[in-house]
Order: sequence, then structure tokens, then C-alpha cells
Amino acid sequence: MPDHQIDSDVRRRAVVDIGSNSVRLVVYEGPLRSPISIFNEKVLCGLGEREVGSGNLRDEAMSEALSVLTRFRSLLEDWSLSDYVVFATAAVRDAPNGPAFLAAIRDIGLNPRLLTGDEEALYAALGILSGAPRILALPHGALAGDIGGGSLEISHIHAEAPDKVGKRISLPLGGLRLAGQWAGDRAGAARYIEAQLGAVKWLRKSEARELHMVGGAWRALARVALNRRGHPLKTLDRFALSAAEMRSICHFVAKQSIENLEVMPAVQRRRAPTLPFAALVLDNVLTITGVERIETSSSGVREGILFSTLDEATHEEDPLLELARYFAIRFGDAQARDEEAMLTLLRQIMPGTERREERWQRAVIAMANLGLVFQADARPQQSAQTALTLPLRGIGHPGRVYIAAAIAARHGAGVDDFAAYLPVDLLDAEQAERAEITGAALRLFLTLAPADSRLLRDIRIEGDGKALRLIGPVADHWGRGPEKRLVRLADLCGAEADLQLTN
Repeated sequence: MPDHQIDSDVRRRAVVDIGSNSVRLVVYEGPLRSPISIFNEKVLCGLGEREVGSGNLRDEAMSEALSVLTRFRSLLEDWSLSDYVVFATAAVRDAPNGPAFLAAIRDIGLNPRLLTGDEEALYAALGILSGAPRILALPHGALAGDIGGGSLEISHIHAEAPDKVGKRISLPLGGLRLAGQWAGDRAGAARYIEAQLGAVKWLRKSEARELHMVGGAWRALARVALNRRGHPLKTLDRFALSAAEMRSICHFVAKQSIENLEVMPAVQRRRAPTLPFAALVLDNVLTITGVERIETSSSGVREGILFSTLDEATHEEDPLLELARYFAIRFGDAQARDEEAMLTLLRQIMPGTERREERWQRAVIAMANLGLVFQADARPQQSAQTALTLPLRGIGHPGRVYIAAAIAARHGAGVDDFAAYLPVDLLDAEQAERAEITGAALRLFLTLAPADSRLLRDIRIEGDGKALRLIGPVADHWGRGPEKRLVRLADLCGAEADLQLTN
């Protein structure tokens, strides 16, 4: 049987997040290892804008939040969802009347969990790790940072730590909190932030060279960086930049007036009052830790809570491949394939494939028929753009483009076509050529054996620089279609096509 039988399980889970800025319901489905959001609604209730003096949650904020939560409870009932988590964070945690608010939530039929600062830091780190497992292979792991309205959480993710998350801290450095305390005095805010972070001695001693960040305000800063750079792929997840570039963005934003930020294309109007303070926090984190590289994550506390419920075997699954196989089902391609046989042939065609590229090729194999739902003449472009924008996890921007290009080539596109609908500048010339060869090879494999890829176990492909020779017992499956695909593949490899039949 093929190595991977695609599982069509669409188990749904949900998280209700009662945050300092907003109250949000997210419903997930798909693979347990890589859940995707199918419903995401948030309402800005401003629980973090507490009463001056008493520090209590404001009556109007609590009333609005309870109204929103009543709606969310009804939606959960409509979905018949029993697998869900309700949690509250810094705003409720720090308010004297927080316990009374939690009791009111229980009265409407939800059972909220109040996260400690340590738990919030842990789950944020686990969420980041769930989407970027490569962190565990880094020599010193990476720092995980999550800024919310009420607090900042920083953790050290590394392979040797229990639960893969080591030292961690929660600090009162949320954007909404700082904007409320230090409005009109950004210099004072900067000194306060520096003092708070400076007291965390392990941050200065950390040898981690990367910071993976999440949280709406820091993602907004990443969006500013993405736009200023003219980055061709607008997906924020796994958007990477140097610490020097990020600090430049922080300095720029921290100096802007609220009015300037409100009209900036990359900034949501509602974020303008808090964004300079989030920039001050990030600038100080980068200065104190000395990290060199930044990555933005789309996974945080909510995804971390879900990840924490999984067993070790599920943790070890590859988030990219689990989603690739899931999306194959969603696009109507439930045909399991002999992944290892195809990879073996790809290695014969392109010796020396690195582990990273092999992961990309596995994802391409899973989603090879993504384009079959489109009109035939639109398949290369539509399948490429679909692959490029799917909510895949565990993959950076170059990998996204490679997968999209290879799928386009599987449907007949060539490297000269890619630039019309793909940001191929994110690949070097060799990567683009290898993506084209990968797609052309799959076009051959799926023409030769569209229904049962076990036939591919019995063939091999040899190349000597002059000829690309397919050898195997394929006489009954051979014809004009496979012949055309072999000629095309050989041409891409700079060789002549040759077929050698065996018994």
C-alpha cells in the first residue's frame, strides 16, 4: 500500500480568547497537528482600558464582553461543539474585579480559565513552535515573544527544555497598558520599558540568535516592514527580516504621530495609538537580547493551547505535510500516492537534494492534483496562486514559492511562465529550475500511473548528461502521453529522452 493514506478527518475544535483588546472566537478544523481557522470573529471590547485609580474592569467593557460571549456560546451550541477552551489573560488577571467578571461569564454558560503570566508565556511559545518546528534544530533554539494589550511574554524555546520551552517571563508591557500609562510621554515609556526588560537577567545571557514574534501589534510592525521593503508575498506568517531592519522600522514608528500612523497604508487605524509603544518594546527586546534574525508567526496562545493537548507522536508530525495532505482532500484528490517511490525517482533525476527541498517536494506530491478543479487552460496559474495562498504552516516564503512553482509545472507551466503570477524573485535561479523539474517529473509520473502509483516502484531513471533513460516494465502503460512528458523532462535536464522496457 502507499506510504501515506490521506485522512479526511475534519474534527472541529474552538478557542474563546478573552484578551485585553478584544474578545475572539476561533473555530478550527483539519489535522490535529495543523489546525486551520474556519471561523474567526473578534470584537474590540477594551477590557484592558481599566478604571483609573481602582484598576477595575470598566462596567461598559464588561457588559459588551458578556454580550459578545453570549453570542459565542450560542454559536458553539449551533456547531454542537464540545471540544473548546475559554480563557482570559492579563486584563482580567490584573483587575481587582476580575474574579467577579469570571463569575458572570460562568453565569452565561461558559467556563473560563484564567491563565497565569507563566502559562500565557508557555502557550505563546508552544503556538510559535507548532508552526516553526525548525527552531528545535537551531544550536541555541530561539526566543518567542508575544505582545498583547496588557502584557508581554518572552520565552526561550530549545530542544533540551521540558516541553521544549525553558525560561520564560510575563511583563506588564502590553501596548494598551503602556499607551494608557504613558500617553504623551514616550521618552518616559522607553525608560520604563528598558528598566523592566533590563531586570530579566537571562535575556541578556541568551545565546539564541532568532526571535519569533506574535501578537497583533508586532505583526502590524512586520506589515510595515513588509510594505516598506516591497516584499512580493503578503503572507505575514514566517516573514523573516534582520534585527537591524526591524529596529529601523521600530525607530521610524516610535517617532510617528498617531495622526500619521492612522493614514499609513500598512497600519489599521485602531492600532495607531498603541503601535509606537509596541515599537519601543520590540526595539528594547532586540537591543537587550542581541538576536540577529526575526520571524513573524501566525500562531500564538490559542494555537499553543491546542498544541499542548496533543500527544508526543502528534507533536512529531510535520505541520506542512499534514496540511498538504489535508488540502488534497479538500480539493477533491483523495488518491493516496506512493510518496517514497516518487521521491526516489526525483533523487535519481536530481541527485543531492537537501532535506529542506525534500520536504517541499513531499508537499508538492501531496497537492500535485490541486489544479484539476480549475479549467484546463487556467490550471497552471490558478493552482500556483492557490498553493501560494493556502494557510500552510511550517514553511518559509521561499518554500511557498517553490511549492507553487512546482505545482504550476506539474500542470504544464515552465520557468519562463512563473514570473507572470509568482514572486519568483524569492527563489534563486537554481531553485526555480529545480521546482520546474520537480513539477515536470510529477507530470510524467501522474500521466504514466494516474490511478496506482505503485507501478513507479518498479522503474528507475538514469541520466548521464546526454540521455535521461526511463527503465522498467511499463510497456502496458506506455503511450503518447507519457512519451511527451518524458521528452519534456529530459529537455529540462539538458538530455535526450530514452525508454528501456524490461519484463
